[in-house]
Amino acid sequence: HGRIRALNIPDGMPGVVRTITPADTPGENDIAPIGSGEAMLADGVVEHMGQAMAIVVARTRDEALRCALAARPEIEPLP
Repeated sequence: HGRIRALNIPDGMPGVVRTITPADTPGENDIAPIGSGEAMLADGVVEHMGQAMAIVVARTRDEALRCALAARPEIEPLP
């Protein structure tokens, strides 16, 4: 796990309509089915490999995947 220092998502990629980060979500960033504590998108700290940090909205799946693969997070490892 680690602290998210930056999430660099390229602007203006073909077909990409919008990217959504925790800062864009209204209300709580929590999707726990019981209680709380499960973030929809990693916010400040990523807890495990594969945890979502952003959502890409695009015209096609391939365009969304290209944008997601071009994203470059900067993560500081935590003990």
